[in-house]
Amino acid sequence: AFSDEDFKVLVKAYSSVIDMVSLPRKPADVEKASAERKGAWVIALLANTRLGTLYKDRKEYDKAYRYFEIVAKSPAADPVQVNAAMDYMALCRGKSGQFAEAASLYDSLAQDYLKLAVKENPNMDAMEAPIKAAEMWLFAGDTVTYNKKLAQARSYYDKLRKKFPGTPFEN
Repeated sequence: AFSDEDFKVLVKAYSSVIDMVSLPRKPADVEKASAERKGAWVIALLANTRLGTLYKDRKEYDKAYRYFEIVAKSPAADPVQVNAAMDYMALCRGKSGQFAEAASLYDSLAQDYLKLAVKENPNMDAMEAPIKAAEMWLFAGDTVTYNKKLAQARSYYDKLRKKFPGTPFEN
């Protein structure tokens, strides 16, 4: 952990980085950008992620969510970054008691992960998304949707097992 003073210094530093770089608004902006500009965007997206993490660790979930959302919606973010940001967004909504929104984000995370999954390196956080989505409905008091989501999770894991036989996905 770190002190409140360290937190303020870190927020100021990361905010300065973000303020120096305007993120692109459209995919076309990314396609025509120079390697240097793309590198600056990578750094700005990392600064947004770090700020989100700092606020999440302080249990300031609404502030954290906003920074993760910037990453998730940026056309400069690669699909793996978007996936990680969505996982954090879902976590923040769940911790804030916004269970239906968290469940929806976990569902999106799971579907997007199916496109990103590689047998050499399973992302365990993303793989847990279907179960986390079901849990959010349980926390919301909706046992019918909880049971439905658990059944969908089984189907999701069956798809991964079939797509990657003989890998950690089978476990």
